[in-house]
Amino acid sequence: MATLTETNGRQTLTIQRRFMHSAEKLWSYVIDPAKLGQWYPAQIVAFEPAVGADIRFDYGDDFTTTGRVTELAPGTRLAFAETSPEEMSREGDNSITIEVQPDDGGSLLTFVHEFDDRPAAAAYAGGWDTCLEVLGDLLDGLPAREASPSIERYEDYVKEFGLDRPTIGNDTLRVERQLMLQSPAKVWRVLHPTTLEQLAPGRLGPGQISNRADGEWVEIELANGGSLRWEVQTGPGGARIVLTHTGIGNQVDDLRIRWHDHIERLVQKVIAAPDEESGPEAAPGR
Repeated sequence: MATLTETNGRQTLTIQRRFMHSAEKLWSYVIDPAKLGQWYPAQIVAFEPAVGADIRFDYGDDFTTTGRVTELAPGTRLAFAETSPEEMSREGDNSITIEVQPDDGGSLLTFVHEFDDRPAAAAYAGGWDTCLEVLGDLLDGLPAREASPSIERYEDYVKEFGLDRPTIGNDTLRVERQLMLQSPAKVWRVLHPTTLEQLAPGRLGPGQISNRADGEWVEIELANGGSLRWEVQTGPGGARIVLTHTGIGNQVDDLRIRWHDHIERLVQKVIAAPDEESGPEAAPGR
């Protein structure tokens, strides 16, 4: 399992794996770009093992990124920073550190990922778990399994890291809830923003939809003076629901529980729903 810590808003995922192979063999899958690309989620198309050297990643579908080697201790430690493209500005630059040590006749790999986008932590953790399972297959001389984390594993990490909990500040409650392997279009269909009851838990009082952009967001004005904004975005590995409730007053504890439960019920509806529309009723606004 991965662990998640936070320092000054920067997130750190740490995963350790033990392998019954020598540290020298394990290190070869870190420092050799061809071998690294067999388990890392991108092909390494340019890499010079020297501090300050460029490193370039190809994720397929014409999506490439660049980075820089920040640390290198031959045989034991490689670190690099990967620059996020402008269209992924909320994620910030990613820092990866891979450390290899001998361990009781085998070897220990410590994998550390530093990033900014906390709601993406479960997606990253599930993805890295699977990548390291592929690495284990390669070390064992087995065919590499398909690198696709399960929804169940992702949901376990959401709860382990507390990513399902609303945050409170400045009279506002906010939830950013990512859904692994679920498309924004599917989430929007399930959300049914024409139905107010789907958008707010009970006892919030009357309200009405004030503005919307189909497939992207919907805003609701509440009779008590508060407002809601639902957004459906794209996040790493799937869709992301962003809920902002402004004007919460002194209902903080009650709303924290009600919104958590309401959104988790919505998440389960999304996961259980078919991926394609089954008929005209499935599309919002019809």
